[in-house]
Amino acid sequence: MATEPWHAFVYDREGLTRHYTHVPPLERVTLRSVHLSPWGPTLTLRFDLPRFADVVPPEWAEAGCDRLECQVEFLAVRDLRLRGMPTGRLADVELAARERPWLDVSLRGEGIELDLTCADTLRVGHLNAYRSADGDPNRARRWFVGPVDRRLYTTLPPTTGKSFYERL
Repeated sequence: MATEPWHAFVYDREGLTRHYTHVPPLERVTLRSVHLSPWGPTLTLRFDLPRFADVVPPEWAEAGCDRLECQVEFLAVRDLRLRGMPTGRLADVELAARERPWLDVSLRGEGIELDLTCADTLRVGHLNAYRSADGDPNRARRWFVGPVDRRLYTTLPPTTGKSFYERL
């Protein structure tokens, strides 16, 4: 579907490219949540990337981290269709450029289908590493990339944490 890699549409991809020599495609991501903003036509996906980072900071290596999670924000969303619920299972996300400035997004996974059109500029944030061996990923200790996230969080905040789930 896409002619360019997904991260080519990311406004500030430094957080991704700092940890990956080759950013993986969004195939077989573990979808954790879908958030619709109450403030405007914005949708945010939270998922584990399909493979762990290539460039691993020492604190992640020492902690035994093996998963990297992020949130991807889609702006100016229109034509949204959602069936099902995120289940923590694998999903594939495909992007296709349309006439500028639009992008078609399609997500397919077990128990969920999502299609939307959005602006062709994506935002990525709240990158964090954790250990899959810690059991429940929603309660696992997290090592955040961003300085504000690092200061505020050591685990995922509750879903009512608006500063985390409504802002990147």
